[in-house]
Amino acid sequence: MKKQEVTVCDEQIYLETIMPKKYRLRKLNQVLDLSFLPTLVQNCYSTKKRRPPIEPEMFFRILIIGYLDGIQCDRKLIEEIHVNLAYRWFIGLRLNDKIPSHSSITRTRDRFGEATFQAVFLHLIDRCRENGLLKGQGVICDATIFAANAATEKVIKIDGESLTDAKNISIKTHVCTTDPDATIVGRPGYRQQVSYKAHYSIDSSSRIITDFLVTTGAKYECTIFADQIRHLKHDLNLPVTEVTADSGYGFGPIYQFLKGEGITAFIPLRDKSVGKGRRCSSEGCTYLPDEDIYRCPQGHTLQPQKPLNGVTRYRTEGGICQICPVRDNCIPVDRVRKQEWINRNVFANEYEEIRAAMESNKFHDKMAERQLKIEGLFAEAKQNHCLHRAKYRGKSKVQIQVYMIAMVQNLKRVMQYAA
Repeated sequence: MKKQEVTVCDEQIYLETIMPKKYRLRKLNQVLDLSFLPTLVQNCYSTKKRRPPIEPEMFFRILIIGYLDGIQCDRKLIEEIHVNLAYRWFIGLRLNDKIPSHSSITRTRDRFGEATFQAVFLHLIDRCRENGLLKGQGVICDATIFAANAATEKVIKIDGESLTDAKNISIKTHVCTTDPDATIVGRPGYRQQVSYKAHYSIDSSSRIITDFLVTTGAKYECTIFADQIRHLKHDLNLPVTEVTADSGYGFGPIYQFLKGEGITAFIPLRDKSVGKGRRCSSEGCTYLPDEDIYRCPQGHTLQPQKPLNGVTRYRTEGGICQICPVRDNCIPVDRVRKQEWINRNVFANEYEEIRAAMESNKFHDKMAERQLKIEGLFAEAKQNHCLHRAKYRGKSKVQIQVYMIAMVQNLKRVMQYAA
């Protein structure tokens, strides 16, 4: 059938017939349900008669195409829709329908705002849960740095000094005039690059992205980790029982937090020697956790003092060390107080448990799983779905970008399991 023979009412039928049965947009259309959108965004539209707005489902389908095929620019996306019949079919446009302008896409995105994109993302998460794709017991967490939509030359010292004149660059002393929400990163491989960071949480069984947060590039993963887990457990009601992450999360407060939540941690220590320094050596003394004391080989007790700078000092009392026959071969002595003492990290229990767990085969398997699954998602997002660079400026708009990337990646997982 030639295109000029197709009437307006038959155009969608014509487009339907030329789409291959195994074409990915056809598969995506089968699993994508956006019928809830009109109710969700009804308050985003004015009741006054103005220029007809883009229908919400059409708007999201346009964005999905852009992120699915890695089209970085909205203007380029609209140009592709003009000439691509498959795109028109997926969006629901007839051959002679007018395509929204790229500026209309921008205005609609700004009108909806971050909250709407979050609601759409969470709705799709609920559909994954209903279809049995989201188990929620195992979680893998990680973060990745990506370039901001800003040039390094636009980073200046707060007092006005240019970047090229500065010797020491710090987020406390420098700001990017193009995008103040992005920051310079001091990490090797990213030096003097204006960046954002995306913090992901995924389901370990299905690789469904359950949560993410965009921060400045200099934000440490461990500072937001507890909030991520609370969100998964208490807001999304996921039955989290174990968490896997890399050594960037290997801090005492994180181990303690997970232990308090009843969650098994597969997170290697950031430093294998942490808590084992010279002044933390017990030299044969035995720690009794139930009593929180040390007992020396001669049977003397070392009592805990008030913790200071993350360390608890345990000392003997009553001058018993001065008359001890093995004093010269014992633990270090406080020369001023004439007392023996041992320093113990306040997270020593957690460190010892993780240090022992790191020797198990299961722990090594979890590390391999982490690398394959979540780092694979980052690579996929950067190579194919526009995560290599921010499309917009400002943290809220970049968060919207990552919402769309996560939605597209989740839809790909849904298509995979539905096949």
